[in-house]
Amino acid sequence: MKKGFELLTTRTLENKIDIEELENKYNIKLPPCYRLFVESFILGENNIKEERAFDSCNPYGYQIQGCTYLPNNDASITHFNEIEKVLTLSQKGEIELWREYLPIAAPGFNGAIVVAINGNDKDKIFLHDWERTPELTLLASNIFEYVRGMFLIDNLFNIGKKVPIEKLYKNWEEDFWRIREDKA
Repeated sequence: MKKGFELLTTRTLENKIDIEELENKYNIKLPPCYRLFVESFILGENNIKEERAFDSCNPYGYQIQGCTYLPNNDASITHFNEIEKVLTLSQKGEIELWREYLPIAAPGFNGAIVVAINGNDKDKIFLHDWERTPELTLLASNIFEYVRGMFLIDNLFNIGKKVPIEKLYKNWEEDFWRIREDKA
């Protein structure tokens, strides 16, 4: 079972990001641990290495394994938001909270995983579930602690109802599953 940092892809030296330029552009100083995280890992759609199966009917694939946050399953995510998106959302001011807490990821419901950018809570990771409670739920003291709580779990029930498991296969050197299609 993959867990923690095994689920993420590190940035190469060629893929360096200029955090200082982004901080100046958006007039926000990122908290130190989160800043290091952004500099070190690829963020955005599909940045968490989960298992998917593909066929010609579903170009997005079926989820075979999904990422969960074991200390609090409500705080499980599908990806970390790209840093430009995080900073853009904080600048829009649509949600007052995002002036003090940056929305770094989204759980599978209405809410956000946020990082505090000021005060005593700087760098702490919280769950903001705006449907259930207006309060924030503390998840971790920093982003690295949060990632250490992430695990890939089998989600075969999700695909098993749609596709028989025996139709799943991988080609040599592929990192995703395919679904064998019946020949007509």
